[in-house]
Amino acid sequence: MTVSKILHAPIPVVEAQVLASLLRTLGDPTRLRILTALDTVCVPVTAIVEATGIRQPTVSHHLRILRDRGLVRGERRGGYVFYCLATDAVRAALDVLQPLAASSDSGTAPLGDPSIPDSRRQDK
Repeated sequence: MTVSKILHAPIPVVEAQVLASLLRTLGDPTRLRILTALDTVCVPVTAIVEATGIRQPTVSHHLRILRDRGLVRGERRGGYVFYCLATDAVRAALDVLQPLAASSDSGTAPLGDPSIPDSRRQDK
């Protein structure tokens, strides 16, 4: 069997760079907690603070980053800004990624121990 028959075509370089940047944004645990708490119905920052237990200034800081990356959108309502996921695609992506972090029966994450740097992992 030839290599071309078992490999997928790689994504274009520019698309890979954009996706890598997006994944770096998602690589922050605080941002992931905020994103998974949200849905497509917008809620005030206070609701996100309550749901996550993260301090309000920290939530606001990360919401700005998520908004700048196009992952959440903000709607001004009076003196408040309500936030929600930017699209259903963001929710779908989170739903696909979240099981990767679920613990297996052995009590370890399927992708290896996150406390071990990638360069030292034996499961690479």
